Amino acid sequence: MELHGVSWTSAQPLCDMVRPPPTPTSPNRKGTFGGLKGGNAGSVDVHMADAPNAAPRGNTMPPLAKRSMTSLPPARRQLAPQLGRRQSMDLFECIESHQRMSEHVAKRIFRQVADAVECLLRHNIVHRDIKDENVVCGANFHVKLIDFGSAAFLPRNGRLFDRFAGTVQYCPPEILMGEKYRGPEQEIWSLGVLLYMMIFAEAPFADPVQTVQCKLHVPGNIRCSPEAVDLMRHCLAKRPQDRPSIHQVLHHRWLLTP
Repeated sequence: MELHGVSWTSAQPLCDMVRPPPTPTSPNRKGTFGGLKGGNAGSVDVHMADAPNAAPRGNTMPPLAKRSMTSLPPARRQLAPQLGRRQSMDLFECIESHQRMSEHVAKRIFRQVADAVECLLRHNIVHRDIKDENVVCGANFHVKLIDFGSAAFLPRNGRLFDRFAGTVQYCPPEILMGEKYRGPEQEIWSLGVLLYMMIFAEAPFADPVQTVQCKLHVPGNIRCSPEAVDLMRHCLAKRPQDRPSIHQVLHHRWLLTP
């Protein structure tokens, strides 16, 4: 596969790298759940995060690490691959290196991950390990969902999964309590955790006990639009049947506004 992603640095303000995503123009895309009626969506006063150190224009590949070629015979040096090690370039590194990211960048990333989940579900596949470490970020926050080691086809004939796959921090209450699960609802829960992590730079629940209790706390020191909080609360509903479908997530009002 091609190399993807850039190394995260604190060299350049995010606002110099990324423009807000375009406003969807389809007149038929209406929110099917959540979404507050009327009023302003609110603004975000959080500090702008720093941007990735992108490659120069016209060259989307990050610089390759230097690799010693002295151990190769002279006749073979020119044929040796010029690949080398690079620093991490996933969403975990971005969140860890920069305390907060703006809401419009979180929306840009979240929309892409949700689109990937929708594509997988259309092919009857569940990823089962959606998390920040499995989202790699390129320049201008073009992201890819990776690591399909826990992925599986949806069971047929109404059967359920009976084994846990994924990361505990992104695991929903029903799986932590040992219940069998369908799969799509787990994906929605993981998307809710991912969204919370991007905007608030911390996990929504500190441990499995708090996850099972499912009492979502929204930090008061960070301003966030009511639509974003509404989407989080729906995705992080305790009962699987109360969570939206991926179609409803993609049609939520928060994702339909710039």
